[in-house]
Amino acid sequence: QRDFLFSGQKPFYDSYKLNADQAAQTLQDLRLLVAKSPRQLDRVDKLGVTLKERRDLLRESADALPSAGLVGAAEKLRLSDWLHLQKEWTAICREIRADEEQELQARDEQVKDGIFTAHMTVLCGTIFTAVFIGFSVYLFGQHITACVRKLLKAADNIEKGRFDTVVTIRSEDEFADLAEAYTTL
Repeated sequence: QRDFLFSGQKPFYDSYKLNADQAAQTLQDLRLLVAKSPRQLDRVDKLGVTLKERRDLLRESADALPSAGLVGAAEKLRLSDWLHLQKEWTAICREIRADEEQELQARDEQVKDGIFTAHMTVLCGTIFTAVFIGFSVYLFGQHITACVRKLLKAADNIEKGRFDTVVTIRSEDEFADLAEAYTTL
């Protein structure tokens, strides 16, 4: 738009109009991105108002060029409060950026908490599994030890001549077979 004001050439004006339309579309896209955050949506709307004021100001200056000439169009732009609009635009953009950074930090903390929870779950599961396996091995070892003791006691009784020894092992494994063989013996 400034190139058009200083040169008066139409291609610069056409380029300005195209970019102004793209800015409006970008603002709509930005609204979609922040639609879930009322504060950010409010800021984007303020940004839209400021953008519209700036576009209106530039359009008025460009429209004044044919009738008032370059000096009149530049004077119209100079007399406007475009610096205030630029400062407001910058402040709103900084607020949006600061909020986005805070939201990203909050998401980062949530991810870290989720990772910690996952690690603790895996750790607790591993400990539980190790304890369960250890307890199972202990019980199985106790079963084997008890059966071997009974069989050794029966062998000792047979060695001492006590042939009426009955070995009672209540299981369905080889130890029960051995106990039955001792009793039959």
